[in-house]
Amino acid sequence: MNKENYHVQIKPEFLFDEYEIFDSNYSTWVFLSLKIKYNYFLQHAPNKTFKIEVDGMANYYATSPATIYES
Repeated sequence: MNKENYHVQIKPEFLFDEYEIFDSNYSTWVFLSLKIKYNYFLQHAPNKTFKIEVDGMANYYATSPATIYES
């Protein structure tokens, strides 16, 4: 697979929290990070478990690991 051709479809209503379902401002961004990184597993092996790198995401978003877990 060519990285330049990678595409993940996400509904704009979800992306912009149109229905106000998220308590945290980070929730959408955490979801996007997980969706982009683990999209193949989510679609083709939904029962497979994997470790989420919370510390890396917390550093990337300049927040604490607790905020990422809450999101």
